[in-house]
Amino acid sequence: MKNKLVYSFHYYDWQSVTSTSSYEAFRDGLDKNACFMLEEGHDYTAPIWLGEFGTNSQSKYWKYLIMYLE
Repeated sequence: MKNKLVYSFHYYDWQSVTSTSSYEAFRDGLDKNACFMLEEGHDYTAPIWLGEFGTNSQSKYWKYLIMYLE
């Protein structure tokens, strides 16, 4: 099944996947804890689909996640 795998995850502001102390901390935490599958050269390397995400406010989480997706 090589080259036929896509990982999917949901990410909401109440999950403690990463920090929102700064964009860099947010990005690094998301890369390490959720998006590491994008790193080339591993048996597990595959695309990622962010199926759902959200928050109840325009918080740092929202701003940082939109920046990360750009």
